[in-house]
Amino acid sequence: MIDDHTATLTDAEDYIGTWVGKARRKYAVENKLEPGGGATSHLAPDDSTNDIMGAKGEYVCSILLNLYWRPTIGQTDKSDVGGCIESRTTRLHKGHLIVPPNYKNVPYVLMLELDRYNYKFLGWLHGSNVAAMFKLENRNNAPAYWVPQSTPLWPYDDLLKWIYGADRLSFS
Repeated sequence: MIDDHTATLTDAEDYIGTWVGKARRKYAVENKLEPGGGATSHLAPDDSTNDIMGAKGEYVCSILLNLYWRPTIGQTDKSDVGGCIESRTTRLHKGHLIVPPNYKNVPYVLMLELDRYNYKFLGWLHGSNVAAMFKLENRNNAPAYWVPQSTPLWPYDDLLKWIYGADRLSFS
C-alpha cells in the first residue's frame, strides 16, 4: 500500500488479475457478449487489455476496502467486491465512472490505473444517486450513466462508513 487511497499489486496478485481478465475476455468472445460502450468496445474482440485492467481494479478495490474479491468468470449478477461494491477502472485521467441503466443499489467505485501494478481509489457514488444526478446517455449503442471524473465523487472514508457502519469505525 502506497497511501490510504492507492495500492500496489504484488507479482502474484498481478498474475491473478491478468489471468482473470483474459478468462473473462475469452468467455465474452465465446458467448458473443457485447462489451458495452466503454473503452473495450473499440478493441479487437480477443484483446483482453481492459478486462485485465478491470479485474486488477476489482482486486485493488478489495484490498483497499478489506473486502473479499471473488474473481468470477461470466457471472455479472453479483457485485464485484465483497458482495456489496461495483468497481469500475479507467486508465484515463479524464475518464468516467460508467454505470449501467440497470444499476445495482450499491456503491460504484472508480479506480484509476496508474501503471501495471499501481491503482488509485478516486471516489464513489451510490447507484441510486447516479440515476438521480446524471442523464442516461447512449454511447456506442450501449446506454449508461457516464459520470465524469471531474464530478465531486464521495470520499473513501465515507465508503468505509457505509460498509462497516459509522458507529463501528474509529479514525483516532
